[in-house]
Amino acid sequence: MEGGADNIRHEWRFRIGDVLPSESPLARFIVAVAGALNDNLLSNTLFVESEKPYEHIYFFNLASSHLYEAAETLLRAHREWDEVREFIVGLDEERRAEFERVVALAAPDAGWPGERLKVIRNSFFHYLRLDRAAADAGKLHIAHGLEAAADLEGLLVIEPGGTLGGIRALFADEVAIKVVTDDYEDGELERLVAALANYQADLNRFAQAALGRYLREQPEGVVA
Repeated sequence: MEGGADNIRHEWRFRIGDVLPSESPLARFIVAVAGALNDNLLSNTLFVESEKPYEHIYFFNLASSHLYEAAETLLRAHREWDEVREFIVGLDEERRAEFERVVALAAPDAGWPGERLKVIRNSFFHYLRLDRAAADAGKLHIAHGLEAAADLEGLLVIEPGGTLGGIRALFADEVAIKVVTDDYEDGELERLVAALANYQADLNRFAQAALGRYLREQPEGVVA
């Protein structure tokens, strides 16, 4: 066989109902871990490989949002289900530490960078508010973003034959950046990008170990 071990395809096959019964809190947790792993790997790959500035912004926001969503989901499951806590305890020390670092991002008292990732998730997965009450209270974030971007050049581009009609409202990207980074310190965005990579690595390593352990502990013959 040509190529090293990294080039070998591995497959594990099983009947989903046998390995992941719907009534099992741990099975449900494992599915959530697997989904987070899928989204984390894909969004980070798209972020790293993006070339256009607006693609870089979009996929950074996507990767950040998926990471925070994973932290929030896994944290709640760990708090609410004995089966999940027992499973985590059974992992080796490094994997437990990775899990703890990830879920700490969504803790109620989370500091930096968890608080920043939460804001990104909220503004990315939910479009900015336009309601009168927030505007009257001076809490309309999109208004603050427009104020911060007031002196920047706005641009609307239409490129015939481009993706999705080739239309991109680049001025909206500029405003969105200002909304999210309005109170960032100098260099903080760059630090956040670096931190994102570290936490993604934690999630990836933990998730792969959790999936491997869960499948290895299935009865003989259930997983092929």
